[in-house]
Amino acid sequence: MTHSAASIFLVLMPLLFITTCVTPDVNTPDRDFDYQTPAPLSWANPPMDSTQNYDFRTSDILIDEADFRLVAHPDRDFGKRPKELLKDLRVQQNKVVNFVNIKTKIPKTEVHLYHRTEDKGLLTKNTHQSTIEFSEQKIHLVINKIYPYSFSEKENQLYIRNLLGAPTSEMLERGLAVYFCENWQRLGYLNIAKKILRAEDFKSLNGFIKFYQSEGISPIVKTALAGYFINFLIETNGKETFLANYPAWQPDEKTLQLLEKSWKLKIVADKNNRVEANAKSSMTSFPYLKGFNFAHEGYQIFNGYGSRQAQQSLQRVASLSANAVAIIPYTFMRDPKIAAPIPISQRAGQENDEASVRSHYDAQQLGIHTLLKPQIWLHGSWPGEIEMDTPENWDTFFRYYTNWITHYALLAEIYQFDILCIGVEMTETALQKPEEWRELIRKIRTIYSGPITYGSNWGKEFEEITFWEDLDYIGVSCYYPLTKKEKISEKDLKTSFYDILKTLKKVQQKHQRPLLLTEIGFRNINHPWTLPHARPDGRAENPADQEIAYRIVLESLQEVDFVSGVFWWKYPANLDYVNQNAFTPLGLPAEATIERFFRVGR
Repeated sequence: MTHSAASIFLVLMPLLFITTCVTPDVNTPDRDFDYQTPAPLSWANPPMDSTQNYDFRTSDILIDEADFRLVAHPDRDFGKRPKELLKDLRVQQNKVVNFVNIKTKIPKTEVHLYHRTEDKGLLTKNTHQSTIEFSEQKIHLVINKIYPYSFSEKENQLYIRNLLGAPTSEMLERGLAVYFCENWQRLGYLNIAKKILRAEDFKSLNGFIKFYQSEGISPIVKTALAGYFINFLIETNGKETFLANYPAWQPDEKTLQLLEKSWKLKIVADKNNRVEANAKSSMTSFPYLKGFNFAHEGYQIFNGYGSRQAQQSLQRVASLSANAVAIIPYTFMRDPKIAAPIPISQRAGQENDEASVRSHYDAQQLGIHTLLKPQIWLHGSWPGEIEMDTPENWDTFFRYYTNWITHYALLAEIYQFDILCIGVEMTETALQKPEEWRELIRKIRTIYSGPITYGSNWGKEFEEITFWEDLDYIGVSCYYPLTKKEKISEKDLKTSFYDILKTLKKVQQKHQRPLLLTEIGFRNINHPWTLPHARPDGRAENPADQEIAYRIVLESLQEVDFVSGVFWWKYPANLDYVNQNAFTPLGLPAEATIERFFRVGR
């Protein structure tokens, strides 16, 4: 792009962002669900680096031949030269063609290549790593160090549709597409499927099909299981029979009965085979974790998780000597008393997988450890009030919750998050249903090989949970009131926090697990220490009081050895986020205090 064109683009950039980005259905709230429109850039916050602006609409035709056209948008850092990518595309297409063995010619395919999901999202309003436009014979692919070529199965789906048409069974098309991707999602579809099979322990093929067809199943799980099933069908009946049945095959009762014996033999054999794990284990040793809950503030493709602005925010986090962040993909429930499928964020602008994974990757590149901490949001309520009225409804809730958290366990395993948090502040479920949580933990351990924790609410939940020994870390959202006094000396405030530390230590020593403060924080308001989690309730901004609360906690943590890490609530994904009475220390005296303590110790 010429210098003059670049200048014009910088002027138009805000308009392009406004017209291109998608606003999600659900916003990530502040702790008390108080939505506010961000104010103009504060004097205390640094301006965005202008080098972060880029022309995401720029495209270049890299190769245009009889079978493929390759188009780059706009960064060409794909890890391979265009001719190498073209070779890979042809090899993959030939796998499908040779398997199907049909003389039909696949139409010329246009492949749009992106270096970041952010770029793809800004152009297509879809940040998934790979998508297809069937009617246009187009593939949109993000290829980089996170997503190497053949990470996705989508391009195969296009070729299969060209050659065989759309079958009556969605499962068959999905499974056949991934069948040709041995290293799909880095772990391989067969390996992922075997993890799920061990977690769920299906008793029959019919049970397997019902699980696949049930609501709320992760797309990763569905694709891996579909691939496993296709592998089974081809092994059992042969390729020719499979292809002959492909157009109209349906999993009716008679068909499944004929396959049941072969299925049970395969399941038994695969249960005895080793399942690959990632490089981390639950025994991984970490330094004292000094970090933040890294919040997806902004709710747009260009300023939330996965964006260049979020990357810049993480650089600032690293400059504070932090060595850990919690990545927090939110979901929602409409009613804490009704069991319903729990959605996985998919839309561009949300904390979807690609956005969360990109910020995780950017953090690790800076030497920052990552805690994957999925959370449920309820309008006008909170997860602590989730409670069912019958045993049947409890079973339904845990089935849906297991489906949801399994997705993030897989995400943590595939992308090697350092720690996984399997729940946050779900007080009634944790206290009333400890055995269900133990069963959930067992299943998660078949999926994720790293250490796991649970983020309990302060008070009764934290102090009375009975399944801490089943986890690797005890986790607590530490919003204990330091004191009821609005005016108090720093000495007495510190004495009050020591009483809280005594409570924390008692639980930690009883259960003999390292303790993480998975959340702790104070608003920029008068006397935030009286009820740290509460709304401002008209209290004026007071950065001095906020700083005092931060300093008291940080000083006290320097003097104890039973806390293994702290994740302050919260640090925003974009540096122009402003919410005057919020929890973030960004641009306030508390931020400098954090940096001073993190730099020298805790």
